[in-house]
Amino acid sequence: MKKLFCLSFSLLLVLVTTFYTPIKAQQPIQLKFGGYMQGLVQIAEKNATTSVGKPPLERQKPFSRLGLRRGYFKMNATYSDFVAEAMLRVTDKEIGVFKAYINWTPQKAKNHSLYLGLNTVPFGCELGLSSQLRETFERATYYADMFPGDTDMGFYYKYSRVFREGRINKLNIDLGLTSGNAQHGMRKAIPDAVARIAIGHIGNNSLQYYGLSTYIGYATAMGKQISKRIYMSAYLDHQYNLVDGTLKFRAELLGGWQAGTPKKNIAIGSNSPEKAGVDNYILIERPFIGAMATTTFRFSKLPIEGVLKYDYYNRNLNLEKRLNMPKSQETLVFASEGVSHKGVVGINSYFYNNHVRLSAHYDINFKQVGQYSNPYEKDSKLNVGWLSHDDILTLGMQFSF
Repeated sequence: MKKLFCLSFSLLLVLVTTFYTPIKAQQPIQLKFGGYMQGLVQIAEKNATTSVGKPPLERQKPFSRLGLRRGYFKMNATYSDFVAEAMLRVTDKEIGVFKAYINWTPQKAKNHSLYLGLNTVPFGCELGLSSQLRETFERATYYADMFPGDTDMGFYYKYSRVFREGRINKLNIDLGLTSGNAQHGMRKAIPDAVARIAIGHIGNNSLQYYGLSTYIGYATAMGKQISKRIYMSAYLDHQYNLVDGTLKFRAELLGGWQAGTPKKNIAIGSNSPEKAGVDNYILIERPFIGAMATTTFRFSKLPIEGVLKYDYYNRNLNLEKRLNMPKSQETLVFASEGVSHKGVVGINSYFYNNHVRLSAHYDINFKQVGQYSNPYEKDSKLNVGWLSHDDILTLGMQFSF
């Protein structure tokens, strides 16, 4: 531990002495405010899970819900090479801090940036893409398990550079150490590590990015149990400015090992097994795989954008093995074990210089479930099937300011 501390301190000292820029006296502090809000009306089939509101107690017929999906209020203060930013998140379920960090980008080396605090984890394709810019209201399904809350306390380094010539003229590198416990503070001896590299080409009428990322960490239950959290991702992000509009395409493939509990495929933050009581320090390590593809086309002469999206999530590649072990079936919860497919078909319309977005999306869901042939006997045969009647029509409005 002392060697790690000395190494970290030496690295920080080298960075400070290399990039240090004297702060001018009486330099004013620049303040900026902004944010956006998303309100949804959702009309759902009886077995669906909506993004806003709570499900009905009796699922006998279709139902509707309306609420604030998310609202973000951001403030940042800039002084010389430093930026301090805080972002508050408001939903119909909670109010809390989403981001709070300090950023240092030295004037002598603007390609380098350091971030310290609560920030989005630099992993994969969609995690770092703001929901303000994302064409669909929700990220791919697997991200909610991998990074609950989207942010984590950590120390992050970013290198970004654009080259004047060459087939590859854009390079981004992200490195970081995180608490591995979302917004709830570090409670482990060793932080998790994350790394991402993306290369691309910026042309006159096109953008192409290709990225690889990895996350290496673990979850723990009072130090008595340890379970791997190891993720690997490969993705691409393309944009083409055509005569009639802008075509975008994003795709991602990822997999790894997820630390969870018997009832949830999450074991950090508010879903830590320690919160369930002394007798429930149970961690399960599930190998998983996920994939996502999104295509959008925004017309140049009309304020309309068409959206197609699909994501696949296999929460446990060892599920078939567990199904062949009768005793293990007693603890099976398919919300944390099964496969899910989700498709989105939608239209977005933009007004007032993109400050207002109106959306109509239809979500098509297929979720794997298990039911005992005799619900009152756990020794009876477990029948595996697909949940029906769980599609959702979402009408949404976003206002940015």
